[in-house]
Amino acid sequence: MKKIIKKSLILVAFSLMIYIPIWANTTINEYFEQNKFTDIKVSELVDSIFMNKHRIYEGLTYEDLSNIDLSFESKLFLEENGIDIEQKLNKFISKNDLYTMKFEEKQLYIGNLEDDIVALRNAAEANRFSKKEVKEYVDGLLKNTTVTYDNTISLYSAPTRKDPGVGFEAQSKNNFYQFTSYATLPNVNINNYNEIVWHFVSPTSDKGDTLDFGVRKGKWGWAGTLLSKATGQTDVALNKTLYDGDRIYYNIYRGSDGLINCKLVNASNFSDVIASVRVRLNNSRNDTLAFNKQITMTWNNAKLEGSYISNGTFKDSYVYNSRGGYFRLEDRLNNNHYGTFGSYQIPSSSSYTTWYNSNYTDYVNITLPRR
Repeated sequence: MKKIIKKSLILVAFSLMIYIPIWANTTINEYFEQNKFTDIKVSELVDSIFMNKHRIYEGLTYEDLSNIDLSFESKLFLEENGIDIEQKLNKFISKNDLYTMKFEEKQLYIGNLEDDIVALRNAAEANRFSKKEVKEYVDGLLKNTTVTYDNTISLYSAPTRKDPGVGFEAQSKNNFYQFTSYATLPNVNINNYNEIVWHFVSPTSDKGDTLDFGVRKGKWGWAGTLLSKATGQTDVALNKTLYDGDRIYYNIYRGSDGLINCKLVNASNFSDVIASVRVRLNNSRNDTLAFNKQITMTWNNAKLEGSYISNGTFKDSYVYNSRGGYFRLEDRLNNNHYGTFGSYQIPSSSSYTTWYNSNYTDYVNITLPRR
């Protein structure tokens, strides 16, 4: 009887634990080793979880967050690229395997594996990934935990053209469900704590609902970010330190469960996942999303002190529909959101940004004045 109770407590604990961001990057094996679990500690864990309900993403179950079922087409794609997915998945707990967990051998996979592999298949075709790159991507997909954000988070895009911000943008039409792009982080010189650099992508519904996913940099280092209407911004934990000039790769897509999957990986090694999150975007439906890529700088009303960035890029940006079609974003543009922009509050501020496109690469430089 004690064993049954202990097992039930463990299952409850881990069914809830995956929603708590502070534990999001801890595997089951690591967590148990670090905490040297006993019957008493399991009970304490469950009590702690229920005492901290504000940190739990309510209404979600493990089955909502994890599904490793794969279609024949996805299995064939993996097999053609030399990947034994069954062997790799032996290390992970599926929704059908919760009751046979072995803490020393298994980890949690968070996501819908079919959605993830279809998005990879699309990207691999458009970008002509090698077998090595496909294997690296799958390794990164399975070894890094994805954080799923609460349904109630309210997100918006910034800067808008009414905000004190300048930069470059290129937005697609509202006919897609996925976006990918290589990119390079700009070289940054910040002279004022309030002057912030942003490198991000915004999925936007045809009703105008939008969110931003990417990275930002102020006086200190690069940080991951989602933008929140309620709090100003929601930090996204990065799995590695980023530096000016680093090459990154975005893969953002709407899953079959309605969640927007946002992945940022090292462009030189896809197994090196920088950040992976899922969040719900209101009114998002397949093949009705636009994607807006931006490199911008913002500031508050403080005096400008001449901060600048150079050589920020987006390269080989593609948008995809759910029927397998893919297109260069530049061939499916919303021309109302393409090029450099400035703040409505500051005449001629669009001149702060210089940009050009060559061989499907956007090169962006921004220099703020001293005033």
